[in-house]
Amino acid sequence: EGVATEHWRQALRIDPLCWPAAVALSSEELDAGLPRRALDRLGALPEAVREVPRVTRLWVRVLEAVDRREEADALLARLDRSRQVDGEVAHQLAGRARARGDAVAAIQYLRRAAELRPDLPSLALELARGLEGSGDGAGALAVLNELGVRMPDEPTVQAQLGKLLHRLGRRDEALGHLRAALALKPQDPELRRYTERVAAAAAGRDVEAPGEDLARRYATDAAALLPAAAKTPAPRRGEGTAAADPAIVLLDRRVVRVHRNGLSETFAQRVVQIETDRGAEDNKQFFVRYTPGVEEVEIRQARIFRRDVTGALQTLQASERDDQDLSEPWYGLYYDNRAEVVSFEGLRAGDVLEVQYLVADVGGQNMMADYFGDLQFIAEAIPKRRWEYTLIGPRSRAFHVNTPRLAGLEVGATDEGDDRVRRFAARDVPKIVAEPAMPGYAEVGPYLHLSTYASWADVGTWYWRLVVEQLAADETLRKTAHDAAPSRMTDENKVRAIHDLVVTGTRYVGLEFGIHGFKPYKVTQVLSRRFGDCKDKAALLVALLREVGIDAEMVLLRTRAGGRIETAPASLAVFDHAIVYVPRLDLYLDGTAEFSGTSELPSQDQGVMGLRVSARGATLVETPILPSSQNKASRVWTVEVSPTGAARVAETLVITGQAAPEWRQHYQTPGERLDRYAKVWSGRYPGANLVSVDMPGLGDRNHPVTVNAVASVPRLGQITEAGAFDLPVTVREADFSRTYARLSARKHDLVIAYPWQHEEQLTYRLPAGAHVQHLPAGRVAESAFGRFRLEVSAEAAGVVRVRSTLDITRHRLTPAEYAQFRQFLGDIDAALSDRIVVEKGPS
Repeated sequence: EGVATEHWRQALRIDPLCWPAAVALSSEELDAGLPRRALDRLGALPEAVREVPRVTRLWVRVLEAVDRREEADALLARLDRSRQVDGEVAHQLAGRARARGDAVAAIQYLRRAAELRPDLPSLALELARGLEGSGDGAGALAVLNELGVRMPDEPTVQAQLGKLLHRLGRRDEALGHLRAALALKPQDPELRRYTERVAAAAAGRDVEAPGEDLARRYATDAAALLPAAAKTPAPRRGEGTAAADPAIVLLDRRVVRVHRNGLSETFAQRVVQIETDRGAEDNKQFFVRYTPGVEEVEIRQARIFRRDVTGALQTLQASERDDQDLSEPWYGLYYDNRAEVVSFEGLRAGDVLEVQYLVADVGGQNMMADYFGDLQFIAEAIPKRRWEYTLIGPRSRAFHVNTPRLAGLEVGATDEGDDRVRRFAARDVPKIVAEPAMPGYAEVGPYLHLSTYASWADVGTWYWRLVVEQLAADETLRKTAHDAAPSRMTDENKVRAIHDLVVTGTRYVGLEFGIHGFKPYKVTQVLSRRFGDCKDKAALLVALLREVGIDAEMVLLRTRAGGRIETAPASLAVFDHAIVYVPRLDLYLDGTAEFSGTSELPSQDQGVMGLRVSARGATLVETPILPSSQNKASRVWTVEVSPTGAARVAETLVITGQAAPEWRQHYQTPGERLDRYAKVWSGRYPGANLVSVDMPGLGDRNHPVTVNAVASVPRLGQITEAGAFDLPVTVREADFSRTYARLSARKHDLVIAYPWQHEEQLTYRLPAGAHVQHLPAGRVAESAFGRFRLEVSAEAAGVVRVRSTLDITRHRLTPAEYAQFRQFLGDIDAALSDRIVVEKGPS
């Protein structure tokens, strides 16, 4: 790519009007997030060149990227007028018409796009959805019928025809198309169940979709929640201001029915009032997550309420529905989870959107035995007028529930036949105001947590039964363990060897299908295929350690990002990670931390809730916070200063603890170390040249990171008009306040990644004849959060020595402590901002 780019640049140097080169470079710049540069480049082309369709399309994209949408729309419309045979342009214009709320124009463009590209059935399906959404069911049926004649063997077309006919009340005809679709795609469980319900209804049997009675009983008329009619659409209030809420949730309702076996069905209704353009952007898509074959999803309503200039209420259907895979291959995670995605193109300030949906467990059995658990966050980043959660379950079944920290919480329970109906509700739930480095949502906002488990011992017992068979070793695993950690080794070295084997010998890849979202794969399988996710790696660690005589336990963990949660009720819903505990060494190990040593537990795993599980039972614990002494950076500089302020620096840097894994990862490739570390020096000191760098033993994750470097710096200190120059007392920039305490005050706790220490020793060797004009005073600062010391001394023979130490002993501070902590950091910044002033001697 770099070679191609250089050829394009050369082409433009030869001929500035070479538009293919301009298009290629502009497209690269647009993809790189540089739309202004692309705009300038294309804008320099003659108008006639910009009429070339390929150039015009790119010009439209560039105009959109710089928020000149009206110009982009006009340009695209002009291209359409000149090229009436371009289905792609017509489809783009349909999307823009929807974005403007012009449903009539959108359908006209979609109809033309479908006619121009009959080979793309997706265009005809989109047109049919648009027609049905605008109330023209007959028109939608005509489009699908025509498509069905052209593509009789396409199951999606037959299924959509059947569903539309069913919605139009023509069950017998619907059934024929649904059965035809099922014959073409017999592996589709949702289609099979839908067909069965239509067949039962056609035969006069009353067969409801799962949860349908919940929807009928609990759905609210969303129109009744709308703001009072106005003569003009609601203004775009507060655009560009911090005070405006981008949207307001008028209703967040969830009704869950739990059966005796723990399977459940859920009805949900969400109504959101859009206040600003940002709110429209934030809410233009809505995701309903589900597991195919295990859960069934039905979107019952997805619409927009909008008032026109007269105040009359319009109802617009969602513009598009899609089904997406939720796997995250960039993280090495593959799920069987998917999402029904509802898109609201054209959503704008003043609109109110409503989504109603049903999710029902349809599997033959509960993969989690008869367990049911749910964790719902009540507050979010926008205000909520009304929140409701209703739980319907057998009276014979115990449900354990926390009490949400929420003013005005309404709680009630009634018995209805064999069921108990528990209700939780609140009005005017305040929004969560985000702050830098705040705790996870479970700590800063209210949540509702329900579980059928009576105790953590019950959770541990179930989980141990789930995993115990997966830990069974075979001869290959036993040999692997003993080869890696022979009996002559100490326990500590055995643990290091086994840990090293797992983190280096297995890649992080998660295949979380079905029960394997909780259950690790067999350790023999994980070892043979050389990959696994957190619980797979944890299970393999446990099995290998046991083979060399070291007992180890599985640990279910709630990482720090989720926030601390109350210890009751007990459930599986709170955990998101798995690690290992070695009782003999009182040591926690994370098999996914590829560049961490055994004493470098990642900060996200520290100070959090964990459930240690073994054959002996389960123990609820809080993992330790490693002290600052284990997270230390020590830097030594010897600096030869020239009369011009230039310097040659010899550096030794030693890093232990939490920062070390990042260094190992960043500098893992020997051939890239010089270049990467040179960028650090040139970023700190413009024009600096890294002469050499050595990082001995970097590949050993159980040893500190050591850096030995030599660099030349053209200007270490600033030269004054009088000919003096100054020198820093620290290598680091004095910006601790900006880094850790940017806010003037806080509402939530401040969470620092980990306690740490930083130590520097700088030795300046001044040029001949130079003498110190100003020497910063020594400083000592003691606080509840740590301590700081600065010592500066001038010695004979033109040597100045600086030593500074900073020890941050706390990783978490309350809002009441924040002002004092901020002052502590401010004092440190002030001390480190002072400079050594050196006066040059006679030339």
